[in-house]
Amino acid sequence: DVLHSSLSALKVLAKENDANKAMIVNAGAVDRVMKFLKQHTDDDYLVARGFGLLIELTRNGTESDETTIELNGFFDLVTSEMKKRPGSVHIQAGGCGMLRNLPLSRREQAETAMILVLEAMKNHSEDSMVQFEGCHALLWYSSKFPELAAMLQSEENSRVLFKSHLRYDIPTTTSDDEES
Repeated sequence: DVLHSSLSALKVLAKENDANKAMIVNAGAVDRVMKFLKQHTDDDYLVARGFGLLIELTRNGTESDETTIELNGFFDLVTSEMKKRPGSVHIQAGGCGMLRNLPLSRREQAETAMILVLEAMKNHSEDSMVQFEGCHALLWYSSKFPELAAMLQSEENSRVLFKSHLRYDIPTTTSDDEES
């Protein structure tokens, strides 16, 4: 309980507060959280809390953050956990959120991320956070690597995205269409 609360408190402190975020990062929290997550991957809820803090700390990441992300093993940890536990909605939502924020510049990593996100969205079609974070991750990587957008056009992946669209009642008409 103390660990869950600590991770949640740090996330709240970092949320939309760059000064607090910088203090948390400068205090070595990222390294500690990563080490902690690697040692306690048996608790889905705890890993999801750790992902939540790391999501907040990596939000609005830049290309210069990529070295830090590589050194800390963010991508490898997230993809490993998502592959190990496809049935855990907490891990999948947190993983999609982390992948959404990582400033990846290698096409292979982006492709792996998109495959995992689509799988999470397919397996957890009723979970709003998986769908929300997943759609944002797919948009991010498709815009950064346009050649990967073709993955989204397959029949199966189109169904996943359409189901997400229907589930969250995303309007398909513009105000001009409604006036006609």
